[in-house]
Amino acid sequence: MALSAEQQQELEFIQAQQEAMIASTTANEKMRCKADCLRMAQSIIFENRRLADANTPDMTVDEVTALATTLNTWINS
Repeated sequence: MALSAEQQQELEFIQAQQEAMIASTTANEKMRCKADCLRMAQSIIFENRRLADANTPDMTVDEVTALATTLNTWINS
């Protein structure tokens, strides 16, 4: 049975809504994962600092970012 033009438009609208919801959910999940990686990097850095000698230099922002990026890549692989 063929759909009427109105039914076809409604079906396409529902499909577009579902695709938008999936894309939004995926984007939110990626942002959550990145935030988790940053928190994990922060925990690692704090623990390393706690265990390090007093004369050990602190990590730079670039090193923190690199660690978070590495964790994110590993999690998404």
